[in-house]
Amino acid sequence: MIGTILRGRYEIISPLGSGSFGVVYLAKDMDRPGQPQCIVKQLKPLANDPYTLQVAERLFTEEARVLESVGNHEQIPILLAHFTENNEFYLVQEYIVGKTLRQEIIDRKQNNQSWSENELSNLLKSILEPLNYVHNTNVIHRDLKPDNLIIRATDNKIVMIDFGAVKQRLTTQFSYTQSNISPTLKPTIAIGTKGYMPTEQLRGFPTTASDVYAVGMIIIEIITGMLPESLIFDENGEVIWQNQAKVKIGQKLANILTKMVKDKQNQRYKNAGEVLKEFQLKPSLNLKYLVSSLALLLGIIGISGLIIFNKNKVKFITYQDENYNLTIDYPENWSIENNPNAFNLNFVKFISPLNNKDDSFQEMVTLSTENLANNPLSLNEYTNEIFTDIKNNMDPNVETPVNITFANKQGKKIIFVTKEDDITVKRMQVWTIENYNAYILTFTADQNQFNKMSQSVDIMIQSFQIDQ
Repeated sequence: MIGTILRGRYEIISPLGSGSFGVVYLAKDMDRPGQPQCIVKQLKPLANDPYTLQVAERLFTEEARVLESVGNHEQIPILLAHFTENNEFYLVQEYIVGKTLRQEIIDRKQNNQSWSENELSNLLKSILEPLNYVHNTNVIHRDLKPDNLIIRATDNKIVMIDFGAVKQRLTTQFSYTQSNISPTLKPTIAIGTKGYMPTEQLRGFPTTASDVYAVGMIIIEIITGMLPESLIFDENGEVIWQNQAKVKIGQKLANILTKMVKDKQNQRYKNAGEVLKEFQLKPSLNLKYLVSSLALLLGIIGISGLIIFNKNKVKFITYQDENYNLTIDYPENWSIENNPNAFNLNFVKFISPLNNKDDSFQEMVTLSTENLANNPLSLNEYTNEIFTDIKNNMDPNVETPVNITFANKQGKKIIFVTKEDDITVKRMQVWTIENYNAYILTFTADQNQFNKMSQSVDIMIQSFQIDQ
């Protein structure tokens, strides 16, 4: 295969690995500027009779559609193409530069470099965030393990690879009965890796809680320094791990991990989102309680509906829109302007004060919502509309939108430049879609002030919430 050019575009450079489903290659995309590297997965059905190929192609297309949907998250590789050639099935995905979590575990052990509880908590959350997105799209990974988690070199975030749903369906054998009239389906054994699969998955009935179990076992493996299959289980099927811990952790993290790896799935967290709430919801509530109490002790007079706190020496207060169930934090010295719009948009402007008497441009953040019920669009479709409009009418040099987390959901971000009178204006737009509504945040600034104010705007973006 080395040197083979698939579809007249993807040139195979070298093999990266193989498994029961086929072979993974490193390739380069000859059609794109710079010929960037990509991953080519060659999927091989276990038989090549016409019926098998027909069914496998249909299932392959269906699974490619699933990969297309989950690939919208910044911590999941983008599906670039799927096609058949010479009766072989191929997937082409984004190439992630980095190393697997397995290699990181090995490197640390060889260098006698220990893990801290803070590192483990951050690692756990970095795995759970893309997994939560996967679970929200009704997909189960089925094969989470350190080998299928890449630590991306550019930002050290976890990138989730090798989704088991494709392997599960394409490694199913199809065979004819002797009469050659109807096919007999022979399912393979449960998809997954020993040690990371809970009981229900071993029996062939995985759920989102099965992925939760796998993630818990990954963290426990790091804490104990033991592979999951080497751990001891009690008579109730519960893993005994805390007495084997090589890393000192607090009781809260220990309790979360214990619940994640419960033998009975109804005693586990149902999905990744439930585990994330243990980390994100309770600490934030405690923080607000402490800040509010401190404010009372200091004799600060609160305003009804607003919470005052300090972030990076800039005071922020919380704006709440009860009609749309939205909350966002904004700098206390900024003014607010509500401006309902006739085009099915509701504008709220947060306007910065002028820097001095010579300052003629006021930077602002605009928050708007757009109802898409009459024209439902996916996030990618909506993004394409925005990108096309900006490129054609505002900034022909605008770069493609990037992924971002917005309101704890998958969102998109774009930055572009326009000219207003004699001022060069730089804008950043962030958006997401929820329940047929688009939520858009736009930051508008004099180009010279854009970077100076970006920290405050980043806080606003991170604080934005949609309360359902």
